[in-house]
Order: sequence, then structure tokens, then C-alpha cells
Amino acid sequence: MHVLQEDGYTQENCYSLHGFPSKTANVSQADTTKSKFTEDEYQEYLRLKCSSLTQSSQAPNTSTTCISQSIESHNSWVIDSGASDHISGNTSLFSTISFQDKPHFITLANGSKTSSKGVGRVILSPSLTLKSVHFVSNCPFNLISLSQLTKLFNCSVTFDHKSFVIQERGSGRQIGKGYEAGGLYHFGSRPRVSCVAAPSPKVLHDRLGHPHLSKLKKMCPELSGLQTLECESCQLGKHVRSTFPKKSLSQCNSSFSIIHSDIWGPSRISSFGFRYFVTFIDEFSRCTWVYLMKDRSELLSIFTSFLHEIKNQLGRVIKILRSDNAKEYFSSALSAVLISHGILHQSTCPHTPQQNGIAEKKNRHLVEIARTLLLGAHIPVHQWGDALLTACFLINRMPSSSQS
Repeated sequence: MHVLQEDGYTQENCYSLHGFPSKTANVSQADTTKSKFTEDEYQEYLRLKCSSLTQSSQAPNTSTTCISQSIESHNSWVIDSGASDHISGNTSLFSTISFQDKPHFITLANGSKTSSKGVGRVILSPSLTLKSVHFVSNCPFNLISLSQLTKLFNCSVTFDHKSFVIQERGSGRQIGKGYEAGGLYHFGSRPRVSCVAAPSPKVLHDRLGHPHLSKLKKMCPELSGLQTLECESCQLGKHVRSTFPKKSLSQCNSSFSIIHSDIWGPSRISSFGFRYFVTFIDEFSRCTWVYLMKDRSELLSIFTSFLHEIKNQLGRVIKILRSDNAKEYFSSALSAVLISHGILHQSTCPHTPQQNGIAEKKNRHLVEIARTLLLGAHIPVHQWGDALLTACFLINRMPSSSQS
């Protein structure tokens, strides 16, 4: 530059001396009239590329780039910013198509040209219908021209590393979306993962943590026809204790045939020295007797008094006494009284209070009513003994839900 400047040859007057260069760059003047591949060779290359990408996608730590072909399905549409027209090779995707007498030539990525056999419409979604889609026979891909899409629908397309969204420019309403897979942006929802590689439903059931069969069918629709799935581990690991029936299967047909009894307490707050109470419930009539106790050892004297009252006042005989396994019910003195009067003592199984459910529920009912009476009348808690006797008096004079 400094040497030529002495002869008047500078950057400012260079173009005036030699003229401006051609507007076409040398790179673009390459000979494109003669392609390196024929049309058949290019189609064969695309098929081989598709098969190789499908195989390599199953291998770990493998990264492969594909420019213009979807490796997932021939029904998948790919957003292409380099395509000037919408292209498809599957006639089943067209809602309407008209075949042309004069072919329309389309230039491919390798520089060769192929002819369009027809033009039609493709419905991608209820809010998105492509017009002027060219049908190219034996074309293994479906391309959505980004330029045609934005011009036709006056929309904007926003891309990120996992998906893209198509929105109207004025209202911002979403009219389409897609996902990224294999370096390409596919229109629509990401295909669901299909669990078809497992050897058998049993192995799939074990690997997924022994889920219920209904959940397994939702994850793998291929198993929708499976009715049962035997799994011994599930039977052993998920079994629970059978529920107790709400009502006894055998009902007594006379009053005082069966008497249910239970001791409640101790209470944290004593009521004039009383901390316990014992209930006696007639299974036939659900009539209840409540006795307050200062100590659990008073059960013998209370039961003897109750036994004599029933015999003298009502002229009835108790046949069966049913209770839990509290030690007061198994004292030698009480056992002697039961034997002398011919009363059969039935007790529940250990750690199974449900078998004495009539007495347990009656105790809860009495405590709930007594607590409610205290709260409603603003009475101190230590008066719970009188409230309990009042609750028993009222419940005995009301209809019982267990009696039909």
C-alpha cells in the first residue's frame, strides 16, 4: 500500500482505475449444472443415512447430525428454514391433492432437481393447515417451509433447545408447537415412550417396582389385553389384614342373651374421685348400663350388683358375657360368679379390639356425647361423670341405628 501510493495507486482510486468487481462472488460461480450425484444415487444416500441414524441412536455416547430428514417417522413434519416450499412424499398425509400435468421442479440440497407430481393441502392441527404442499414421490421426509409458514399465518416461531412455539403476531395465540429430536425440530407432541423391549410383562412389572396392573397398562398400551398378572412378591409384600364386618353375621333373638362389656379409663382428670367407668350393653336391644369406678378392681362388685338387678327387676338371665382380655375379667372371683350362674364368658383374640366392637363403639359414643354436653353448657371438665350418666340416660331413650 505504501509503495503503490507513490504512483497514485491508493484504495480511494482503485475502483476508478480498474472498475468494480462482479456482484457475484467467486464461491457462487461454481459449476452447479453438473451434480456429483444422480437423482437415484441421492435417494439411495438418504435411505442409507436414515438407517444408519436409526441404528446409531441406540448406541450410547453417539452424536449424529441430520440436515433434512426425520429419523423418527415418515409421518413426522420438520421445520426447515432452508426450504422455500412445503414438501411431502406421503400421499396419505394430504387432505386434498391435485396432480399437475406440467411438473414443477424443486432443487434439492445436493444441487440436483426433482419434479413435484402434485400440490395439495395438509391439516397439521385444527388451527394449522398447510396450503400449496408439493408432493414429491419417493421423498422420505416431510418439510415445513419456515418462510411460507410465517407469511401465510402472519405468525412468529420461537425456538429453544428443547421445543418451539408458533404464535399469532397480533394476539399471541398459540397455533402450534413442536419438539427437538436428533438435531431437528418436529411439529407436534413428543412421541410417547413405548416399553416394548422387555422380554415379558412380569419382567417389566418387576423392573418398574411392582406397580398395579392398571398403571402398567397406562404406561404400556401394548399390555391392554392382559387380564391378570401373577406376582408372588406382591401377594406377600402388599397383603393386609382382612377388614372386620360392620355387623355380626349371627344376631341374638332375645334380650340379655349376650352382654358386651368394656372398661374405659383412666381419665387424666378425675370426676369426684372417679377415673374409670364400665359399660354393659345388651346386644339385642342395645340398652346400656354405665357404672363409674375409682379403681378397676371394683368390676367384681359392680357386675354382681348388675347381675342381681337384671334377675330381680326384669326377670331375665344373662347367658353370655363378652369382653376383651383385661385381667379384671379373668380374676378367680369373677370366674367363680360366672360359673355359679351358668354364664359363658367369651373373650376376644389378643390385640384384636375389633371383636369387641359393640362395647368399644358404645364407649366412644358416650364420651363424645358427654364432651358435647360439657362444652354446650360451659361446665367444668371435672364434671364429666355426671355428663356421662346423663348421656347414657338420653341414648337409651333414642332410636338405635343398629336396630331395624
